[in-house]
Amino acid sequence: MRLFAGVLPPPSVAAELGRAVDQLEDLPGASALKWTGRPGWHLTLAFYGEVRQEPADPVPELIRRLALAARRTPPFTPALRGAGVFGGRSLWADVAGDTGARARARARDEVVAALALGGGG
Repeated sequence: MRLFAGVLPPPSVAAELGRAVDQLEDLPGASALKWTGRPGWHLTLAFYGEVRQEPADPVPELIRRLALAARRTPPFTPALRGAGVFGGRSLWADVAGDTGARARARARDEVVAALALGGGG
């Protein structure tokens, strides 16, 4: 199974992103693309890729470890800063502002370390 860890943007950031995407959806050729529903928008903290489910399902322990990392991370307020495309099909937006970089880096280390439990790859 393919897994990633992410957080949902606050409503104000989702609204700002939505205004930008509304403009992109009007560009020539945009109607041929598959657009993700806005409830699926997220800020990816770590992409695990394929994670083995055997001999044991790693998801419950991964969720426990991610919850612990979340409790240790102070809140931060992201703002949009730039965008791009990868894989020829996915749009991304960069974040800036009060991102709590040090706390996010520590939490990301914990999130990535949680993968070792699941035997990813």
